[in-house]
Amino acid sequence: MWQLASPHIQDYDVIILDEAQDCSECVRDIIEQQRSHTALVFVGDPHRQLYNSHYRTNALENVEYTHTYYLTQVSYCVERWLFYAC
Repeated sequence: MWQLASPHIQDYDVIILDEAQDCSECVRDIIEQQRSHTALVFVGDPHRQLYNSHYRTNALENVEYTHTYYLTQVSYCVERWLFYAC
């Protein structure tokens, strides 16, 4: 219901949505409604999407963006294991 009221989240210059690849449409819409008055940052890895049900979608595919940045280093994986993943 709060989503339908077009909430206005104030007092923030930037809103960061982490794990955006597992975001619900409701949360994505609420964040998108803030676009007119704050900067939005969507962070996530579409290859690590855990949920593709329960009304969750990959928000990274459903937002308009101006910049894309890629990780140049992986910190959650030991480098020698990457050999086996390829």
